[in-house]
Amino acid sequence: MQKADLVYVYKIVFNLVDTDSNNFFSVIGNNSVTRGHAFKLYINYCRLNTRKYFFCNRVVNVWNALEASSADFRTLQSFKRFLENC
Repeated sequence: MQKADLVYVYKIVFNLVDTDSNNFFSVIGNNSVTRGHAFKLYINYCRLNTRKYFFCNRVVNVWNALEASSADFRTLQSFKRFLENC
């Protein structure tokens, strides 16, 4: 299930699905210098506890923990291969 979640996040981040990423999380993008990979995500603020177990909350920490040195974000297929090897 976690692999499918990460593949869906990839599709959202790289606009491969018709979903606005701002509804789920904020993408830092390539312009910023961060530890790890360049596509770090931040959860949008929500004052209610209703989104605690929502998709974006359960996947952001796993996405941000992907290894920068071996993460391959060039294509969807290469990203899937990277996940298989993790």
